[in-house]
Amino acid sequence: MAYCGVMEVRVIEGKDLRNVDHMSKMDPYIVFKIDSQVKKTKEANNGGKTPVWNETLTMNVIPGQSVLSVEVWDKNTLADKMIGNAMVNLEKVFDDGTEDMWVEVRHPTKGSSAGMVRLIFFFQSKAVVSPTRYPSTSTPMNVGHAPVQAPPPFQQQAQPVYQQAQPVYQQAPQPQYVYQQPPPQPVYAAPIQAMYAQPVQAPPVQPMYAPVGYAPGYPPQQVAYGSSPQPYTQGYPGFAANQPPPMNGYPGNYAPPAGYNPNVRPGQPAQYPQPGYPPHY
Repeated sequence: MAYCGVMEVRVIEGKDLRNVDHMSKMDPYIVFKIDSQVKKTKEANNGGKTPVWNETLTMNVIPGQSVLSVEVWDKNTLADKMIGNAMVNLEKVFDDGTEDMWVEVRHPTKGSSAGMVRLIFFFQSKAVVSPTRYPSTSTPMNVGHAPVQAPPPFQQQAQPVYQQAQPVYQQAPQPQYVYQQPPPQPVYAAPIQAMYAQPVQAPPVQPMYAPVGYAPGYPPQQVAYGSSPQPYTQGYPGFAANQPPPMNGYPGNYAPPAGYNPNVRPGQPAQYPQPGYPPHY
């Protein structure tokens, strides 16, 4: 059965590809060929043995084309090297309309396995044209018959674009906390401690006893320098006037020593200095 339509090839990834670049990681790409059409993917930079493409290519299919050539190459500065190739039969893709498969590529000369690539096919067919419907150019057309019209050009249907609405999340308002200062705490004054004066006890007065034969005396008079002391006008009990009182601790019948002058204080000179001081002794 002849098929006619549009085929999409989604190139997903590769795995276990044969390493042909021993100086650095490979930059693989794939070339698809169907009849005279050639499509090529972008290089997977530093993809190595497990490149990822995620690229979609579109190819037109006309009747008589059902085999797709797949070639995996490594991009090099000097010359590209083929990693492996494979031939894919598209009959199942045309029948089912879609197919997800892993295609094994093989060494171009040895035929050994050179890795695998994952491809997803989508096919949308056009009107099928039978070869018998085309008029023969060698036989003239019968007069009176309507000419055979060529099928209208195929118009590719636009693929629906699904846009998923992103949910909008609105953050709930955060509660506002107002700090209230606690009421002031009452201040209590410390109780006043009563202070009581401690009674002060005067020390006991020790009695003083005069010695035996003690007679009280009068204190000596204070006499300014240069003046004569006042004579004693009142005699001490038991003594005559102008007689000094006895010394403390002496008996009451004390007799003044010889040469005692009651008008002269002890330690005072008998005569005061005359003009022309200092005196000459």
